[in-house]
Amino acid sequence: RVSLVREGSLPYPDPLLTQLRSSVAAAEVAATMLRDVDREHFLVFSLNRQNRIIAVNPAMVGGLSQCTVRPPEVFLPAILSRAAGIICAHNHPSGYIQPSESDRTQTTQLHTAGKLLDIPLFDHIILGFQTDSFEYWSFADNNCLGVS
Repeated sequence: RVSLVREGSLPYPDPLLTQLRSSVAAAEVAATMLRDVDREHFLVFSLNRQNRIIAVNPAMVGGLSQCTVRPPEVFLPAILSRAAGIICAHNHPSGYIQPSESDRTQTTQLHTAGKLLDIPLFDHIILGFQTDSFEYWSFADNNCLGVS
């Protein structure tokens, strides 16, 4: 049996009050969750039709320089939560936010899978942290969703 399990609270206000209408909003929420991690983490935000977060799932924890995900790990929680769409986010522990070739390939695969499942990938955000701040790179803002 496969099911979603609610675990504790999130480090930001009620997720049903958190509406992701821009890459900036998504990056800020992801940053609260990824700020102090020492290796790559890949998060999936499942959204309802109003772009409100209904679930946050860690799809994968990788090493210092890579975190490989597959569409099943990303979309199973979205399917179970009846998501209308998803936003993915992961960090680069180096602080360098430009997407790698692997990031581009994975994003293209996720974009294609989302189209097939009718659960669109709205964005994929890469975060890099400095001492007191963070930077981000958005595939949607750079017109790179679905483009290898």
